[in-house]
Amino acid sequence: PTPMMQNFLPRPAPNALAASAFSVLAWLFCGGGSHGIQAVAFAGERAGVEAGIDEGRRHVAGLWAGSGWRLVEAGEYRRAAQAFAVARDLVPQDASYWVGIGLSQLRRFRDDLAISALERAIEIDPHATQAHVLLGDIYAQRGEVTTAVRYYDRALSQNPNDVAVQERLLLARRGDAYEATFDRLFSAHFIVKSQGAADRAIATEVAERLETAYDEVGRTLGYFPDETVTVLLYPAKQFQAATLSPSWTNALFDGRIHLPIERLTQASGGSKAQGQGITRMLKHELAHAVVHRLSRGLAPAWLSEGLALEVGDIDGER
Repeated sequence: PTPMMQNFLPRPAPNALAASAFSVLAWLFCGGGSHGIQAVAFAGERAGVEAGIDEGRRHVAGLWAGSGWRLVEAGEYRRAAQAFAVARDLVPQDASYWVGIGLSQLRRFRDDLAISALERAIEIDPHATQAHVLLGDIYAQRGEVTTAVRYYDRALSQNPNDVAVQERLLLARRGDAYEATFDRLFSAHFIVKSQGAADRAIATEVAERLETAYDEVGRTLGYFPDETVTVLLYPAKQFQAATLSPSWTNALFDGRIHLPIERLTQASGGSKAQGQGITRMLKHELAHAVVHRLSRGLAPAWLSEGLALEVGDIDGER
């Protein structure tokens, strides 16, 4: 088992053999699927009742949770969520099963379902560190950085030596500082954030170009994401500091699209070639966002970059 799975796999129970036998027979008898899930839930109850204790029920729940973590590792997030749901139904007060559901739904981009499951995990166990981290990730992706900072803070207070959470918290705090004064412009598929009224015209132009690119990229890749994409426009120095990117970086996608406003300003009202260059850049970053959503975050970097390069070079008029 992987380190993540080892944290959640069940310990042997006295009646584990009976519980396992009931679960396997029920699953085989029902041929898998939802009927199999219901049967295994019943089998877990039967094993526990016949033993006169709850070990069988808990053990079957642990078996399902172990399957859930293996499915997460395999990228089978829908099936993982189903497996964790069975474990949760058998033992509703085990926070780790709610965390499993939350992670699975997050990987499916079902943020609302993920949030409700993770919040329930914290209600059961306020020290469910992973739930705090995942909620921080969700709110950071949404651009609600103040809320993200709060969850990362709680996670770090429980595990001060977690370097990954330290980095997340640092980035979220930087984002919170930069975005505190940002204005928001809403379009059909994008939220464009920029600093003050002076940048409003550029933000409007970016939103318009992205809406056009949304149709072109969607037709090219055969997928039109429903979720709103957040775009942040930074002054050059803030862009480098907020994204921790090298000086030669012109744009960045990390779940949100980050753009240096100076380059956009130079092209605004400039030559046709300059305008086309900005359109290609926006299509490139939007392609990253679409591939990320389409692949549920599983596309390797080389594939995402290759598709983005290809899509960015496609002329929408051809």
